Amino acid sequence: MLHPESARIVLNWVLNLGMLFLVLFSLGFLWTLLTGSPLSHPLSFAVPVGIALRLDDQHFRITEMSVTLNPPVWIKVLGVAASLGLLTFLFVAYSRVKTFFNRLMFDPFDPANIRDLHLAARIALFCQVLVLIGVPLRWWAIQQAQPYDVVHTALKDVPDASVFLASRTSLGALSVLELGVAPLLTAAVLAIFAAVLQQACVLREEERKLRHEHELTV
Repeated sequence: MLHPESARIVLNWVLNLGMLFLVLFSLGFLWTLLTGSPLSHPLSFAVPVGIALRLDDQHFRITEMSVTLNPPVWIKVLGVAASLGLLTFLFVAYSRVKTFFNRLMFDPFDPANIRDLHLAARIALFCQVLVLIGVPLRWWAIQQAQPYDVVHTALKDVPDASVFLASRTSLGALSVLELGVAPLLTAAVLAIFAAVLQQACVLREEERKLRHEHELTV
């Protein structure tokens, strides 16, 4: 079992390593901006699909497909601005997270810890909203790519080749299973943790008052 001081050292090491990766990624992103790559090249990203392929007696399953789109320049500029905003947020969040954990090690019942937990829960809820928005966007991207038609056309002249859908939901139909709820669960855990710390702060304050009144009576 790690002692509190050892745990603090390990946590600081992990946070510093995360900051190093963030700085390196930011430098790489800024270099791509200076070279003009994000605005001159089309967007390419991977989308999940569910296509089964049979060649002779061999069966294959395609679970991911690269989609290339060439949106207007203003959409690319908006994406670059959003990426810069995200990087700025990550740098600010790193500072807040490091301060939170250091404060938590020395004074778990500091009211500032409760405020940080509530803020983190709100951010997690915002991420859940982004996940919900991303579902129809992914559906739109898959409809644009038409992965089934692409694979079927590419293999239409191959003897004994057959292509069929392995999962309808993987081609974009909205499914409850596809709606990631990790941010929502994270927000719930953070809210519960904040409520526990809030109750502990109240109990500690009441104990201090009782102790102070006892000292006055003595």
